Amino acid sequence: MSSIQIKLENTLLRIYSLFRKILITTLISNSMIHPYSFVHAGGGPGTKPEIRSPYMVPAIPAKSQNKIIPMEGERTTNIGIFIYQHDDHRWRVEGGCNGPNTLLNNDPATNRPVSSTICVDLDLDKEEYKPTIYLDENGDPHPRLELTEVSLAPHYMDDTKHYDADLNMPQLLSVHSFNGRRTKFIMKIGGIIPATAARPYNPPKWSADYIFNTDLYWKGQAEITKEINLTSGGQIRLNQTKQLNATVKTKTGDGSFGAETNVNIGSGGTTT
Repeated sequence: MSSIQIKLENTLLRIYSLFRKILITTLISNSMIHPYSFVHAGGGPGTKPEIRSPYMVPAIPAKSQNKIIPMEGERTTNIGIFIYQHDDHRWRVEGGCNGPNTLLNNDPATNRPVSSTICVDLDLDKEEYKPTIYLDENGDPHPRLELTEVSLAPHYMDDTKHYDADLNMPQLLSVHSFNGRRTKFIMKIGGIIPATAARPYNPPKWSADYIFNTDLYWKGQAEITKEINLTSGGQIRLNQTKQLNATVKTKTGDGSFGAETNVNIGSGGTTT
């Protein structure tokens, strides 16, 4: 083996040794900053959508044109999961989407369900789940009355601000979907997670509640409709000039037009 080859191999060994030390140091640092047992709170589905900019429908000028202003509202609320025992002491989730024959096993030591992952199908069309204030793209607040009712729908849920793994809270694992004003989400309950409340239910059976706090985000939009009317004030002959009368009516979220506003500019038009 030549001296050049020996020097090359020694250089490669030194580089490999240095790289190995850097890799080990990085892994140790990462494990100290982000321990593998770290538990993330749930949210979803996906990431929270951005608020869109206002836009016009149709996009080109027309006799009647709508300005659409997308908005988002946030409501902090608590959601309860209700479960009850069957004759064999296994537990059923009310409003569950786990299948009709899915029951949670019972822990005889506590007479509560063992640690279980469940699906919940919940109707959010209730006042306690709905925001009262919505924000536009610029962060300006708008009362719910300014938005069209048909446009209001939940689109994101997140318990990050409220979940604490050290307190053994019911855990929101993920949000599966929103369909209209209903949502399906996955929770972890039972085991070391105690029920928020429990009571006898057709003794010796019991029922129990698992309640968790979360933030619900609703989307909505305000619609401002402007209708332009042009009148000439009578018939007009060829080569005759007349002042055109232009008025604009505006319709907002309540569905009614306000008074007409005169917006005349210029001296009119001439027929040819």
